[in-house]
Order: sequence, then C-alpha cells, then structure tokens
Amino acid sequence: MSYSTFYQGGYPLLLSPVYWVTADPTTAYRLVLVIGAVIGAAVFPLSLAISRRLGLRPATAFGIAFAVALLPANVFFGAWALADAILPAVVACWLLALMRFADTGGRLAGSVASLAAAYAYAVHARGTVILLVHAGVLGFLLVRGWVPRRHTMVGTGVAAVGYVGASRLNALLLHAMWPDGPRDLSAVLWSRLTSADGLLRTLSGACGQVWYLIVATYGLAGLGLVATVARLLSQRADRSLRLVAAAAIAVTAGIALATTAALPDEHRIGNYAYGRYLACVAIPLSLAGAATLVRAGRRTMITAVPATVGVLAGAALAVTTYAGPRLHEYTFIGFDFPETSYLTGNRRSLDMLTAGLVAGALFGGMILLRRLPILVVALLLLVNGGFILHARATFVRPAGDLRHALSGKGGVEVAHDLRWWTVMNLRYRVGWTTVGWLNPAAPRAQTCTVLTAWPGGAASSTWPGHPDGWTVADHKPSQWVAWRRESCAAR
Repeated sequence: MSYSTFYQGGYPLLLSPVYWVTADPTTAYRLVLVIGAVIGAAVFPLSLAISRRLGLRPATAFGIAFAVALLPANVFFGAWALADAILPAVVACWLLALMRFADTGGRLAGSVASLAAAYAYAVHARGTVILLVHAGVLGFLLVRGWVPRRHTMVGTGVAAVGYVGASRLNALLLHAMWPDGPRDLSAVLWSRLTSADGLLRTLSGACGQVWYLIVATYGLAGLGLVATVARLLSQRADRSLRLVAAAAIAVTAGIALATTAALPDEHRIGNYAYGRYLACVAIPLSLAGAATLVRAGRRTMITAVPATVGVLAGAALAVTTYAGPRLHEYTFIGFDFPETSYLTGNRRSLDMLTAGLVAGALFGGMILLRRLPILVVALLLLVNGGFILHARATFVRPAGDLRHALSGKGGVEVAHDLRWWTVMNLRYRVGWTTVGWLNPAAPRAQTCTVLTAWPGGAASSTWPGHPDGWTVADHKPSQWVAWRRESCAAR
C-alpha cells in the first residue's frame, strides 16, 4: 500500500478478532459491521449519561439521548468498514470521562479519559487533535490543582503510555504495509499554513465543515456550539463544564482546521464543504444543543437562536465566496453528502441554499415544540428514520463483485493504471497470494490472473501486446478487464 493514504492501526486492531472466526471476506465484512453496530449503539447510553450531566430530567434525557444517537453522524458510517463508525463513541466516552474527572477528580475517570484520547490517536489523524487537547486539559488541571494532583499524574501517565503504544502500533503497521512510505501530506499542510491563499483555503474549508455539521444535525449542533461558547465565557457556569466546553470547542476547531489544511485539492466539492471529519463531535454538540433547547429560558433563546443562524449563514457565505463556481464545476461525490442529499432530495449536486433552509425549518419546528420535549424527540426520530430509509436506498447496493474474475489459485497481478479502490478490493479478496504490479511484457510465471483498467473500447485492447496464452475471462464495463492464463485451467 506504499504511496497511498496511511490508515492507522487502532481500528483494524479492534476488528482483528474477526479473523479468529473466519477467513471468508464476505463473512468477515459482515462481522465488521456487527462490531460497528454494537459500538455505534454504545453512543446511546453515553449520550444518556451526558444528557443527565447537562441537567435534563431522566425521561427527557432518555428520549433526547435516543433520538440524538440516531443522527446520521452516528448511524451512517456504521454501514461501512470505516474508523468513523466508532469515533463518535470514542469522543463521547472521552468527553464524559473528562467531565466526571473534572467533577470528582476520580482516578478511574481520569484514566478512562486518557485511554479514550490515546485510542483516538491510534485510530485516526483526528485523534492527534483530541490527544493534544486532552494533554492541555491535564496540564491545566495540574497547574490549577482543581483535582488531586496525584490523580492528574496517573491520568497523564496513562495518556503517555497510550501514546507510546499507539505510536509503536502505527510504526509497525507502516513498516509492514507501506514499506516505501505512505502518501505524504506534509507538503500540502506546510503550503497551506505559510501562504495567504493557503490560509484562506484552510479557513474556508473549516467553515464548510462547520456549515455541514450544523445542517446535518438540523441546527442542533449549531445551537450546541453557541451554548458551549456561552458556557465557556460565563463566570457563573460550573467550572468543570466550562473546562469540558473549552475542550469540545478546541477539538472541533482543531479538527476542522487541521483536516482542511492537510487535504490536497482533489477537484471535488467535498474539499470545500464536508461532514465526515466533524461527525465525531456531532453527538455531544447536538446533546448540548438539545439541552439548551428544552431547558433554556426565553431570554437565552432570543440570543442563542439568532447566533446559531448567524454562524450557519456566515459559514455558508465564507464557503460560497471562496469556492465560487467550483461548488458546481468540481466533482460531486454522493458519499460526501448523505445528509444534504436527503434534505434536498438532490443526489447529483450540492444545493447549499435548500439544505440550509430545510435544516432551518426543522430547527424552527423544534423551537416551537421545545416546551413539549416528547414532540421534539418524535420529530427527530421521524427525520432520522427517513434518513435511514434514504441512505439504504441510495448507498447500500450490491458491490461490484470481483470473485468471478478470480480463479482462486495462482498469482494475481494488476496494471498500474487500475483504479485504487479496485486494487484495494482485490487485495482484500485475494487471500492465497500477494497481489503484484504487472509488467505488461512479462507477467510472472506463476501468475494466473491479470486485471487491467478499461477506459473504453474493446476489452481485448486493454493489454496490447499481451503474451500468447492469455484471454479475456471477465470484465466490468468502464472499470476493469480480467485476463486468465489458459494453462492455469489445467493446474
């Protein structure tokens, strides 16, 4: 996998027990989805605990936590083998444990928070931001002495050990699977942070992520963000909540800025407005928004609601001003925009205005119903249920099956111009040999199957000058052609 994006080891490590049970790729993938579903379901009890800490009554907390746990930010990525399937639970666990540690100073809570932060670092680059913020919180607590210093030192030790373990795991994985090095994004990051246009691009992309976060949660995360900032600035707020509010804001801003700065321009609309990177903080921010919605007085709502709308409009303005016609001319990838496609009914392009208006209407409906929390919960469940049906119809389809193209024996080689996702799919399905790169003039003697790219034309033209004894065995139009060595049939 050299020269491709490096995928960290924390998430695969969680999935590795699957291979104690089966080696069949299809069964393994289904078990991976079971693991993602169980961890995704854990967001509900974590959300319930956070809701209670935010002051909601038991019945209201139960309904709000259940409805918020079913937001697309949590349920959508559970249908895929992606680290995003577990990150919402990891972040919720970290914030809850951090809240309890700041409250009580308990050694266990501090250790759990440190383990969650270190594990987030092992799972994805976004975890680097979480671990850095966590280290900052521990340093602050150590200096201010809000909790017993010996307990803070224990939490610091756990975080340090977790960091070393995660770094070692990722280093071993990198050496084994990316021997010539991964895709290097440091040059992109440096150019963005050292040039005026790069900084504008970073700030615009971060605004695009915030815009998507608010729209994808029907305004709740936006209200939660405003309420979190207000709680941080309030001298009357509980100091532990202020500390956790600072951590949540720092992580949200840090992830939005860091991921945008390191993201190369791939000529896709998702480079300018994207939801996946901030999906891991959508649940706690939405819980904060829901708690504000049902608990805050009229005076608070008079200021919080316009502020939320202002953040949404300002973020949209920043994106459209910087990106301009690129929002229509660049490639629209439906997987980048599941929530906006649902809200607008448009699966072919990004309609920021309609998405914002629909999300605003849902937000307005929740405001009107806020004195009856059960109706707010019912509205959220209705909208989230509609999204689940939409996502199933739109995204969950039978994948292009490569199994018929494979003989199940002999070597397998691929052309260098074959699309990367086909190569990754193939390498996953081929368990009996290592998939190698094709030398068109001389495939290896033990190779039985060769896959070439098929940009168009006759399938037989995809490997010009192929050696004698090779014939086209299978193909997928406009994607790939499978060639089989005739002599392998007798093996």
